[in-house]
Amino acid sequence: MTVVPVIGLLLDIKAFSPAPNAAEVEAIFYAPLEMFLKDENRRAEEKEWMGHKYLLHYFNYEADGKEYVIWAFTAGILIRVASIVYQRQPAFLEQRPKFWN
Repeated sequence: MTVVPVIGLLLDIKAFSPAPNAAEVEAIFYAPLEMFLKDENRRAEEKEWMGHKYLLHYFNYEADGKEYVIWAFTAGILIRVASIVYQRQPAFLEQRPKFWN
């Protein structure tokens, strides 16, 4: 399976009208990209697959009185995007799995 994240900039947020697949997306909310470089509100679990250890990251975030957990593959994508946008590494050990290029 190949996943290709698509990242874009919105000039007019009001013109954005997402139509998520309810079986895949629980909620749509806005979170600051820079939070994925900070060690605040983050935890990680060490996992192993085919002899390779990696960290599965979880970020807790509150928006509009609701609590969200951004984790696993989504968190990994956002860590990578934030690193590129802000041109710096996260404040924590990322330890990506070998199967993540």
